[in-house]
Amino acid sequence: MKIKYLLPLTSILVTAPILSAQTISGYTYDGQDLETITINGTTYGAGQLINSSLSAIVDTSGNLLYPSATPPATPSTVLSDLSATTGLSNVNSFTSTFDAPIVNGAGLDLFIFDWGNFAGDSFTLTINGESIASSSLGSPYSTGQAFTSRVLKSDGFNSVAEMDSTTFTDDGQTTTAFPGVWGFDLSDFNVGDGASITSLTYVDGSATSDPLLIMGIPEPHTYALIFGAFATGLVLIRRKRRT
Repeated sequence: MKIKYLLPLTSILVTAPILSAQTISGYTYDGQDLETITINGTTYGAGQLINSSLSAIVDTSGNLLYPSATPPATPSTVLSDLSATTGLSNVNSFTSTFDAPIVNGAGLDLFIFDWGNFAGDSFTLTINGESIASSSLGSPYSTGQAFTSRVLKSDGFNSVAEMDSTTFTDDGQTTTAFPGVWGFDLSDFNVGDGASITSLTYVDGSATSDPLLIMGIPEPHTYALIFGAFATGLVLIRRKRRT
């Protein structure tokens, strides 16, 4: 009798982790801020995502992307303001720390928006002590939507504090580009299933990429389904025993 009830559960446990497609398949924005993104077959509102903040940076050219000629009061917020039109331009390296741990679940676990279709950009991402070059990470997703911003320039900075105290000037150029989105699976960085991370480091030796958003995805709902199905099965088994 136990086998009768456990076989369906076994089937659920085996198949549930592969129900989600491991892709980014779309996103929406209101002309500036990210509204939704569809990853692993699930659409998330921007407010559901795990945001991040800069904890280290080196940018020898010191350029920002921003919609107006007046930079934000705190320039380092350009990567945490949910805007797909604000970010860093031609950055050398940075470290982002997430507002909450990102759990390694089924499929992609975090993503980075970049100004332009940056399939040709060369960078190295380090997570959990494992460094992987962009050439080994596949191609970014892009919808070909046009995004418009301005370029603000400075003499560069070597820390977050220096970035926030730097004076930026408008260089008079309006930029229109097509954002690409890289998606990353923490399993590729030797993060175990169910384990979590709190930061990542990004190094671009050629200083050609322009990150706009760095965000984590909430723990996949597939795991909730697995444990929910398992719990339901246990209840059925107990009821059967009582009868």
